[in-house]
Amino acid sequence: MIEIKVHQYLASPDDQESLDDLIALLTAPLNSGTPPHSHSEVELPRDVTGTLFRKQPTMLFSATLRGNSTGTRFAFPRNILKNKDRWDSYGKQFTEAEAAEMMYRALSIDGRPYFKIGIVLDFCTPFGILGAWLGRKLDQWYCSMAVYYVLTGIRKRISPRRLTRWMLKNGWVKL
Repeated sequence: MIEIKVHQYLASPDDQESLDDLIALLTAPLNSGTPPHSHSEVELPRDVTGTLFRKQPTMLFSATLRGNSTGTRFAFPRNILKNKDRWDSYGKQFTEAEAAEMMYRALSIDGRPYFKIGIVLDFCTPFGILGAWLGRKLDQWYCSMAVYYVLTGIRKRISPRRLTRWMLKNGWVKL
């Protein structure tokens, strides 16, 4: 068995990231009781593929516009999880075959553009169904959508807060 982890960023006015605060605020009403998560990363073990990322035991996968990123990408955990107190982490055991499928799904969407308009359509307007259709047509992704796809193989309109709720209902444990 292999532990897969999902790291959820905690929005806070202290970090000067107003987009994070807005995402956490707008997704709160339908996700009461969940922490103010505003960004999602899935941590995948490299050994399920045998040759990728040889010098790093795990890699993070998500979609972002921060730094030099313009969409879905792999990143080293040490470069993303710098402020441990700003992240909630969740884990669940999977078979090697399931973990390998997750890595292959991540590889299949690596380098896709960030779904900027999807954030607005999915979370700031009542037009979420239009955002879901447009995102598929353009093959664009935002963080929690990409993470959920890697975990399940299903492309779904889902916020970081809703992802937390789904994980807790499906056997994930807060680490």
